[in-house]
Amino acid sequence: MKNSQLIFKIALLVMGFLLGFQIRGGFTENSHAHKNQSSTSVKDFRSTRFSSHADKDHPARHSASRSSLANHKVSSDILSDRLLELHHGDFQKIMKTKEEEGIREFLILLASKDPDELLTAISNHPKLSKDPGLLLSIMNGVALKNPISAYELLAKQRGVLSPELFNSILNSAFSSIAKSDPRFAATLIDEITNPKDKEVAMIELSEAWIRKDTKEALEWLNQVMQSGASSETVELCYEKIMLGSVNHDPLMVAQTISKIESSKLLQRLVPALGAKMAETNLSGAIEWVKSIPNQDVRQAGLSKIIDIHAQAHPEPLFDLLVSELQKGDSKPYLDLSSLTKHHADFVMKNLSSLPTTSQPDAAERIALSIVERDGLDSELVSWIHKLPPGDVFDRATEVYALNQITRNAKNAVEFAGQIGNSEARANLLSRLVEDAKIDTISQLGEALANVELESAVREQLNQQITKRTAVELTPLVLPN
Repeated sequence: MKNSQLIFKIALLVMGFLLGFQIRGGFTENSHAHKNQSSTSVKDFRSTRFSSHADKDHPARHSASRSSLANHKVSSDILSDRLLELHHGDFQKIMKTKEEEGIREFLILLASKDPDELLTAISNHPKLSKDPGLLLSIMNGVALKNPISAYELLAKQRGVLSPELFNSILNSAFSSIAKSDPRFAATLIDEITNPKDKEVAMIELSEAWIRKDTKEALEWLNQVMQSGASSETVELCYEKIMLGSVNHDPLMVAQTISKIESSKLLQRLVPALGAKMAETNLSGAIEWVKSIPNQDVRQAGLSKIIDIHAQAHPEPLFDLLVSELQKGDSKPYLDLSSLTKHHADFVMKNLSSLPTTSQPDAAERIALSIVERDGLDSELVSWIHKLPPGDVFDRATEVYALNQITRNAKNAVEFAGQIGNSEARANLLSRLVEDAKIDTISQLGEALANVELESAVREQLNQQITKRTAVELTPLVLPN
């Protein structure tokens, strides 16, 4: 029985303590006779005009306040005067902490809803206006609607905060300031002392500015270039601004790029912008890239267009590739990879349209694409058999044999034996011996007997087979 009473008393004490966490100011009035302790900042905050206005405008809050007082009285009764008298200091300390936390949360909320009222309120509270964490949260909220006021709030603390802390808060709020007013944000770049932080800020500013005014963004960037900023950062900013502008002002983009002298920057911009422009105007994008004087840049730009848009536009891009290959201004393997990946049959039918020097690469890519798509089907075999002897036949046959070796070793070797180039044939057969499954190794010797080979090559291949058999197969037959 005594234990039950003790547990009940402890439960009442805990309930009263938890209820005390929700009390906002009522306790000070009831416990004034015990100790006259209060929070100066809390009193001051309650006296600000926005809190008094809120009570006038919302009568329902008076009811909520009366309810809070009633709860407080109940909690006081539960805790007992004796307990409150003994532990008043600890209780009041907790109440003060919770109230200050509530004020901070309310100020942060107010930053995005009513920044002007917030700035008026916080200016009367030196302690709050010097709180780094609160400053950071408030600045990010205020900056989206009133960036200049947000910066001025921080600037007032320049002599109070350490330079490191000042820069940290400015860096954190810079993105919000840039989104709201990029022109004003540009004036703050030089206040960022850390070079890496400055580069990040420049990129953030570029991204924000293209949503406002691309022309102003470019003017700012030209000024930055004259100041000697990192070329890598400037190039990245240029890329973002150009890519962000190409849809609504392609003429401006083309004119701007035509004035760029840096081949490195052109290598980054032209392919990306050419592919982007081709989304809405394929022929216009191709003609623009062709107008670029730098041959390497021009080639990279056209290759990018083919790579990105080959699936949707096979015929015009195949014609483009043929014309570029005829001039010797293209890398056929890369460009043909994109076309044959999506349209192997189309390239197969038009293989003869390609320059002779490019056809072996095309044949290899066609064979690879068909194998990846359909496996070793009869259509591929039929097509290879129709190819004339030479590099075109050899390259396609190599792809087929390498993919056939794990399925039908004998067929793969016999196919490889048809390659006309003796060196290429010997190298391919050696690879087939190495790639074949060990349980089919005996088939290779039989198949090689039907292939025309130089004696030295045949001997070397037989030695490979013997070695694989001894190393991999003998231990299985004669275990230790």
